[in-house]
Amino acid sequence: MNTAPPAPDAQLARFAYWNVEHGRRLTDACAWLRTQTLDLLVWGELQPGDLSRVEDALDMVGYAAADTEVTDNTNAILLRPDGPFVFDREFKRQHRRAPWIPKANIQVGIRSDGSTGSGRLILVGEHSCYYGPTIRQIEAEWYSTVIKHGRRVLAMGDWNSYPVGEVPDLGAITDLAHLHDRTYLHPSVGRVPDTRPDEDLTTAGYIDLARHAAVRNSYHLALGPTAGYAPSAAGHGGEQRIDRAYADPSTASALVAFEPVRGLEEISDHRPLVGAFDLARLRAAVDGPHKNA
Repeated sequence: MNTAPPAPDAQLARFAYWNVEHGRRLTDACAWLRTQTLDLLVWGELQPGDLSRVEDALDMVGYAAADTEVTDNTNAILLRPDGPFVFDREFKRQHRRAPWIPKANIQVGIRSDGSTGSGRLILVGEHSCYYGPTIRQIEAEWYSTVIKHGRRVLAMGDWNSYPVGEVPDLGAITDLAHLHDRTYLHPSVGRVPDTRPDEDLTTAGYIDLARHAAVRNSYHLALGPTAGYAPSAAGHGGEQRIDRAYADPSTASALVAFEPVRGLEEISDHRPLVGAFDLARLRAAVDGPHKNA
């Protein structure tokens, strides 16, 4: 899974994102996640009352997104209490009026060699609207407010849209409602695949970690599809990479491993994303000078 091998004695900060389908197989998901010795986990489609179950199963501390009346699904960020990601503050108020699922959003410091650095890393758990390309664009446009002034950011989630350059043949999508949900009407050419969230984030300066691992480090498995294999996805045009992780360039430079994990398809309709940072390089990136700060 390595993309840019760390030094032999390097400490790693391991992270994952997983949309665990409505928490239906929470116990199975947690059993596998425990084998990953994670320091940071973003959980998608967390159900009411399940945060404490996940915390207990994984020995982690969780921070759930703001409540919403729109859906029972929510996002949560979980940290290992004695790990390298040290909780600093939580952001909920700005997400309470989210048009779909509120973002989980906290800020952490980076701990290594027994001390916590002065810099801060903003963490975001995302679950973009599945049915509305206009809503997804609004959700994505928020991210420019976070990365400005050289802030360090790591955002992971189910974006329910395609990366630029990785779009399906629309003719293969036979589920017309899904065709509507994953496209938008362009005045000149008709329906086009929705890549605007990816374009919004990369324009604002974010790095797609899978693309970073594949292009910069020649680890092409990082670009594997994450969803579209479940029976419920019949007619959706095949498997696609809709679950993604983004970071600012400084944070991305510390990445040493990243991939979607196969073999867990019976647990969820989304594959987990698992990665790692070189801890020393991550702390240097987060503590380093921020332009325009």
